[in-house]
Amino acid sequence: MKIHLPGIFKNHWFFFLLILILIFGGYFYWQSKHKKIDTANQPYTISRMDLSEYVTASGQIGAKDLVSLKFQTPGRLTWVNAQEGDYVQKWQTIAAIDEVELQQNIKKSLLTYMNSRMDFDQTKADYKDSASTNEIERVLIKNQNNLDTAVLNVEIVDLAKKYAYLVSPIDGILVKATDKFAGINTSATTEYVVVDPKTLRFEAEIEELDIAKVEENMAADITLDAFPGEKISSNINKIDFTISTTSSGNSAFVAYLPMEFNNKYRLGMNGDIKVLVTEKQQVLAVPIDRVIEKEDGKYVTVIKNNKQEEVKIETGVETDDYYEVLSGLNEGDQIATALNK
Repeated sequence: MKIHLPGIFKNHWFFFLLILILIFGGYFYWQSKHKKIDTANQPYTISRMDLSEYVTASGQIGAKDLVSLKFQTPGRLTWVNAQEGDYVQKWQTIAAIDEVELQQNIKKSLLTYMNSRMDFDQTKADYKDSASTNEIERVLIKNQNNLDTAVLNVEIVDLAKKYAYLVSPIDGILVKATDKFAGINTSATTEYVVVDPKTLRFEAEIEELDIAKVEENMAADITLDAFPGEKISSNINKIDFTISTTSSGNSAFVAYLPMEFNNKYRLGMNGDIKVLVTEKQQVLAVPIDRVIEKEDGKYVTVIKNNKQEEVKIETGVETDDYYEVLSGLNEGDQIATALNK
């Protein structure tokens, strides 16, 4: 069975024209949906808005109550009473070194002291009836120095005996124990660190250029790298009086922000703080990218009567995107793109 088509559909030109119409129609339809308005080159109208200035800084979780315990003298570790991760109580003994070895050292020092004392007394007796000369005085002073040295050695070793035991002065968790087993010899690097987890705080490094804007008791939000979607509300509790050098070599002051106790927070976690330092309501503002920086100040290009005029302005609060305008502009002024920026 044959299907009879109208004569127009037998004309090849008709199909060619139909395809062109579909192609151009689809193109213009796509353009209308995806065309973007170039606002960067459009005049900006000065208006009033609320502005908030923030200071941001990086840091990590520390603790207010953190103690590092070290032996004052090397020795053989006789016993260890706690391991990393253990909870220790205040005044609990954590580790001890061989006390017998220390007692032997004390005996040696006492004998040295007694001999030095006898030598000193003998020297005084020998020169008791002699005429005082510079040489005799030097001999007496030397013997007195030897005696003082012997006394000092006895005192040092006696103190070493008292410090044969490491005792925690706080309640907390033992987070570091370099020497974990008895029988080994301690060294200058032997260390036991105890942290009270209830005193965790965020320690932020505020750059020197921003420190004048920040004060104690200012509200701040803490965001930890481990919990990017969570904001922790806090405030600046204290700012160091002395400047520090950051790991990147910049100068900064450390600010301390208390944190509520939470088992998921760990010592050394990295993060950032955002401190609200200034808040202005309904002030004139101009976008930063419309401002031209010059040696004598800031300028914008104002459009008046279809002509462009460069105007100097005075700015106040600065946010990420806007300057507060203190003088030089009025509400409704048209600002051109900063072509010379």
